[in-house]
Amino acid sequence: MTPASITRFSQLMLTSLALGAVQMVLNFDAQRQILARNPQTAGLGDGFLIVTLAFGFAITLLLWFLVARRASNIAKWILIALTALGLIWLPGTLRSASASGPLPLILALAIVALQLSAIGFLFRADARDWLEGKAPVDLQDFD
Repeated sequence: MTPASITRFSQLMLTSLALGAVQMVLNFDAQRQILARNPQTAGLGDGFLIVTLAFGFAITLLLWFLVARRASNIAKWILIALTALGLIWLPGTLRSASASGPLPLILALAIVALQLSAIGFLFRADARDWLEGKAPVDLQDFD
């Protein structure tokens, strides 16, 4: 059976992903303008932006799956490292989000709060034991 902390991690992480998808749509024009202003990225176009955003979304979804459904301790640490990088880039993210108005900014802050809360659940004893293989994993949870 999946530990309660992993279930809560899943709920928070998937909510942050859903809000991230909304934010991507709301912030798309601002991202497009940022690319257009930079001479090195001006010619890349919308396709590049869409692929980049989809790739980031897919990586986060894959890491969630590996942590929550496959009990991967390695994926946990990769997710933590990427979240730490996201915190380093947070000022730029907030600047970009605020260019589209207050809603994308609020969403960006909510997403960060949800992700940090989700990661916090990975350090609880039941999640730690499960991810380190010290707790039994019910394979029916993965069907």
